[in-house]
This record gives sequence, structure tokens and C-alpha cells, in this order.
Amino acid sequence: MATKLIILGIVLAFLGAVALEAFIRRHRERPTMAARFKLNHGKDIDESKPELGMEATDMKVVIESERLSNNIEQRNRNLTKR
Repeated sequence: MATKLIILGIVLAFLGAVALEAFIRRHRERPTMAARFKLNHGKDIDESKPELGMEATDMKVVIESERLSNNIEQRNRNLTKR
């Protein structure tokens, strides 16, 4: 009987800790993947000289795709704020 109460206490303490952490983090904004990995979003990339191995890649298409992705990410971030 005592072991069941100890196990129940441990499980309840764990669930309480999980619930407390969820309550504390509920309004915290998550950093974007670019912020997590400190990406520069192509701001200081010299468009006239592509990176090694990227010579055949159309960098204008890549940059436009990245801008579109950033716009969608910003819109989603604004929609999910409460």
C-alpha cells in the first residue's frame, strides 16, 4: 500500500510540474528558426558572386522565395498572438 502511494505521489508531482511549466510558457513567443540558428536572411549576401557550389542556382528565385517565406512567417506570428 505504501509503495502505491509513493508511486502515485511521484506521478502527481511530475504531472504538476508539467502543468506548471505549460502555464508559465503559455504566452511566451517562440523564436523563429532563423533566430535560433542566427541566420542572416541573405541581407549581406553579395548577389553578384554566389557561394561555392551554388553557381548554377538562380539566386533571385531563392531570395524571392525567402522573402515570401518570411512574409508568411510574420503573418502567422501576428495571427497567433493573443
